[in-house]
Amino acid sequence: MLGTGGSYGECIILNMCENEWAVIDCCTNPYTREILPLKFLKDHKISPDKVKFIVCTHWHDDHIDGISEVFEYASKADFIFTRVNDAKKFLQLVSLDHNKSEYPATKKSTKEFMKCFEIMKSRDIIYKDAGIDRLLYTNKLSSSNTVQVISLSPSDKSVKEFDEHISYMMNEYMDTNKSIPEVNPNHRSVVLLLKLGKHNVLLGSDLEVTSDELTGWTNIINNSTHFNMISDANYFKIPHHGSENGYVAYLWNNLFGEDSVGTITPWKNGLNYLPKDRLLTLYKSKTSELFLTNSHKQSKKPKKRDREITKIINRSNPDLSEYKYNFGIIKSSIDVDKKDSVWVTELFGTAIQC
Repeated sequence: MLGTGGSYGECIILNMCENEWAVIDCCTNPYTREILPLKFLKDHKISPDKVKFIVCTHWHDDHIDGISEVFEYASKADFIFTRVNDAKKFLQLVSLDHNKSEYPATKKSTKEFMKCFEIMKSRDIIYKDAGIDRLLYTNKLSSSNTVQVISLSPSDKSVKEFDEHISYMMNEYMDTNKSIPEVNPNHRSVVLLLKLGKHNVLLGSDLEVTSDELTGWTNIINNSTHFNMISDANYFKIPHHGSENGYVAYLWNNLFGEDSVGTITPWKNGLNYLPKDRLLTLYKSKTSELFLTNSHKQSKKPKKRDREITKIINRSNPDLSEYKYNFGIIKSSIDVDKKDSVWVTELFGTAIQC
């Protein structure tokens, strides 16, 4: 798991078996514009054809920035993102917004999507869509063990609502001076269930708990066949930066035991930060080990700047706050053949154990 602190994004790189890999979401170094998962793949000499699929869990800039370059590198990979019923209309929306690329109103996410679609067209392939109980990958390890990656969301209702909203966005936000809004993309986040031999893992993306039983985590709990076929799990990428709306009591009471491992990618914007102290204490009490890609409370001290630049900032926008860039990696591994094996975790950069 790669996390950047601030609001610069997160990414998960998954080694599923032998030398087969997947990349889930993407993030960049804001100073160098280096694509962090791409750097990881190249540094570890992972051949482009060994990346089997790339997942964009939802339409938020901090989960998609740079993903087209990873897809371009991964020459044999499938591209997977949240299901849409009217794919043609969605592609039209992306294309229309991309046509405004010379204007600031264009969203970074639509630029990335457009590049990915162009790559798919050049390779003569189509994307895979993720939805409830969709098998995305499977590989047999032995006569008794397999690795499977299954999407548990978004729900059918979330997909239907997004389809309806596409038409509204096309009518209202295609002027050059307007940016299309982000309307709760977290509700359409792709949660992944990893069935790794004897062990189960949940990657919670940014999916939230909602008041509607047909969306969010409640829909997974009530309606996912694959979710209800597992009796336990021992590793959880905690949803939505450890926020209040990402706390799913049912999971902690029924699926994860005290020996489970939890991971969080903290988030900070100005004085707002996640996870809050109360939730961090709660998550710590529910796990045997809890890891963060960086401290959830970052220094407010600004970086050193040229004196003239500081004067300009103070004069023009004294309330301007800096997004801190703190790059941390949580590397976890387990023996998938042994039921009693435990997760072994190494920390790099700003990653910490809580």
